[in-house]
Amino acid sequence: MSKKRNTTTTPADEAPTAEAPSLPAGPHIIRATAVYSIAQAQAALGLRRSTIRREVREGRLRISSRAGRRYILGAWLLAWIESGELVRKGSNTRCVCDGDAPSM
Repeated sequence: MSKKRNTTTTPADEAPTAEAPSLPAGPHIIRATAVYSIAQAQAALGLRRSTIRREVREGRLRISSRAGRRYILGAWLLAWIESGELVRKGSNTRCVCDGDAPSM
C-alpha cells in the first residue's frame, strides 16, 4: 500500500508576490555613513528594484560600483529623499503666532 502525502500548503510555503515589497515593522533610520546594497536600500525604503534603477538612470540617485557590486551610501539616500521635497506654491512659510500678527 502506498502512503498518501500531505499536500496542503501553508502561507510560509507560498512564494511572495512581486506586486509590492513587504514593509518593515517600523521606520528605518538611514545613517549617512552606512553603505547599502541595492537590495538593502530597496528593503529599507519599501521600493521596487525598478524604482532604484530608474532613479539612478535619471541621475537623481548616486550609486557606486566596486568589484562588480553596486553600493549606495546612506548620505546619498538622504540627499535623494531631501531633493524630492514638495514645496507648496503660494503658501506663506512665515508662522503667524499670538502677538506676531502683521499690522495693516
